[in-house]
Amino acid sequence: MNIALIGFGKMGRLLEARALEAGSKVIAIVDLYVKDEKSPFGNPILKSLVLKEKPDLAFEFTRPDMAVNNLLFLAKEKIPTVTGTTDWYHKLPGI
Repeated sequence: MNIALIGFGKMGRLLEARALEAGSKVIAIVDLYVKDEKSPFGNPILKSLVLKEKPDLAFEFTRPDMAVNNLLFLAKEKIPTVTGTTDWYHKLPGI
């Protein structure tokens, strides 16, 4: 399974380790503070996801002020997503 990690804090690092243990491939890491060779972006607020391969699944663990835009983008791209970001649900009625 090809995975994208949106947010690479404690949870993102744990998810990467578990994904690799399970035989999955992390094809993108998107984080404000981590410049990684797997991430051609450098911007945690996704505006485009240009990859050679589309991820089968994304894990979104960022901040409440970023989550809605990330989730809307991932939904538009039809990328199944699991989010662990909290405190953004009050923004749902406005979208």
